[in-house]
Amino acid sequence: KLQNAMAAVDPDGSSNELDTMIEEFMNSQSSSQDRCPAKLLEAKHQLNELHKHMYSVAWEINSTQTQLKVVTKQIEHLELEIDQLGADIAKADSDVAALGKAIQQLDSKMNEIGGMEEKITEERNEDHALFEKKDTDLGESVDALDRAVAEMKTQDVEHAQSSLLQVMSLKYVPEKAKRVISSFLQRDASGPQADAYEFQSQRIIDLLEGLLKKFKGELADVEEEEANSKHYFELEKIHLTDTIAKSTSDSEEKSVLKSKTAAASAKAKGDLADTRKQLADDKALMALFISSLAPSKSFCSF
Repeated sequence: KLQNAMAAVDPDGSSNELDTMIEEFMNSQSSSQDRCPAKLLEAKHQLNELHKHMYSVAWEINSTQTQLKVVTKQIEHLELEIDQLGADIAKADSDVAALGKAIQQLDSKMNEIGGMEEKITEERNEDHALFEKKDTDLGESVDALDRAVAEMKTQDVEHAQSSLLQVMSLKYVPEKAKRVISSFLQRDASGPQADAYEFQSQRIIDLLEGLLKKFKGELADVEEEEANSKHYFELEKIHLTDTIAKSTSDSEEKSVLKSKTAAASAKAKGDLADTRKQLADDKALMALFISSLAPSKSFCSF
């Protein structure tokens, strides 16, 4: 009966059954013929002490259960925190890898653009060198033809012959025109062939004026082509320069973000290690609380 009464003690330490049992025991001993007042008082004292002890045990159990609830909540919170930290670390590491790949792509792109810039600059320099040579040759041809036409029209035979010889040495004068000029130079401007010479002179003037018009057109075309080539080169170089500047800025920005993300990942890993340790400590504490709630053999055999 005593064990049942003690098992029925409420968490707050009260037990009507235990109180009634003690009261009945004291009354029965008081009316007994073989009662011993000293022993009766001692038994009453011991029962009162047992009652106090039961109140104390009940309070401790109630306190332990409250602490157990707190620790359980802490464990649940820590487990959620561990899950979140694990997800944060996984995302951060993934972001770091993605940023590293993006930075490599930007660096590769900048190297490629740098190579393109060198290539178009080299090609532009080659084209400009060809232009300068052709522009010089055509310019000299136009000047020589201008002089030859003027001298032929004024019938300045001596100077005209010199100018015609120069025309024959020009690079862009067709071979057929050179043969016509050479044949003309071999004729005698005096004597019976004077009329024929004059006729041939007009033919040479027409030839020279045709060449002059042709060379002036080619010179204009070459200069226009050079201007366009220069313009397109400058536009393309500006585009490449801007692209390199933008790629450099993006790479630097991603490098900063990568460093910050890596630092956040490292911090989260440190927090995760601390949280796991705290979780292990709380689980150990919970196990201690649970073991303290188990009744001892001496108590059960009371």
